[in-house]
Amino acid sequence: MSTPEEMKSSAIERVTEVLSRRLRQGGRSTGQPDLYFQCEADEPQAYPGGFQVRIHTWRHWSDARVAFDADTGEVMAYSILRYADPLNDEEMTREEALAAASEAIQVPDDAVLKTFYHFEYGKNRKLARLEWKRIYQGLRVDGDTLRVTLHPKTHRIVEYFRKWRKLNLK
Repeated sequence: MSTPEEMKSSAIERVTEVLSRRLRQGGRSTGQPDLYFQCEADEPQAYPGGFQVRIHTWRHWSDARVAFDADTGEVMAYSILRYADPLNDEEMTREEALAAASEAIQVPDDAVLKTFYHFEYGKNRKLARLEWKRIYQGLRVDGDTLRVTLHPKTHRIVEYFRKWRKLNLK
């Protein structure tokens, strides 16, 4: 398991990676991302199944959260609250959502799309969500899931959750 300092460092790295990718998509150099944003991590907080680190970002982004598995210390989820902006009531197609997700993350080979839907994240903030289940050798792996929430107008990932365990089959 990771130490609190390792979790804080890993959380900052994850948020920096996501925000730097956003800068590159906007045509900005990411050689010095601290010119565009700065991050500071709170102490890890326990929750059932793991730990969560809240990241405060300054300048162009708001708070973010990164969750870690209790046993392995692996990053399980992240969310960037301001990525739910701007206000939106538009929807995107399933194909647009899949394309946007595959640009930002690597979808595992054994993932099978389970659902795609839109929902109200907050007042006047409609988002799209993709959820995958895991099928290994024709069998459903209970509990393993991948969930990505996207902003339909900006195509940015607002939330990401992945529980994809290493399988030890004999």
